[in-house]
Amino acid sequence: MADTGPRSIPHALGPHVALPLGGIGTGNLALGADGGLRQWQLHNIGNHRGDLPGSFFALRVSQWEPPFDAVRILQAPAPAAEQTHTPLVNDDHVPNWQRELLEQAEPMPESTFTGQYPFGRVDFHDETLPVQVSLEAFTPFVPLDVQNSSLPAALFTLTLTNHDVTPVAAWLGGGDPERCGR
Repeated sequence: MADTGPRSIPHALGPHVALPLGGIGTGNLALGADGGLRQWQLHNIGNHRGDLPGSFFALRVSQWEPPFDAVRILQAPAPAAEQTHTPLVNDDHVPNWQRELLEQAEPMPESTFTGQYPFGRVDFHDETLPVQVSLEAFTPFVPLDVQNSSLPAALFTLTLTNHDVTPVAAWLGGGDPERCGR
């Protein structure tokens, strides 16, 4: 069978996409096709419904001329809960706190996920922004090397690209509340 390489999936068609991030045996989290961070499984205890309220990425973009200022949550809109229910599978579960966040703050209208373990990329699409936004994530994984594949790490790279001649100012932010308790 020929390797076809990574596949691109629009978030609306990929509610069950959940790329696991985290070292072997260390616990992990998942990156969804919508850019959301879900399925927090700390201490290597399986919990696909595990969520960590307040864990997200955000963007603010401004420019002087023409005047522009926008803030976006780097996550595409969640589908209606009843539309994604699949028996015995809950990778499509979007926690209530994420749904509330996306109602209170403006999400990116669309996203496309491209990935092949251990790498994933979410390209966000918003024609109203003067920049293009992408998020790349991966987990260190070295075949046949358990020690280097067991690092408790998920690495994220956010890239902003301005394809216009007009300069813009942009800020990225991330919410990452305390995960392990006090």
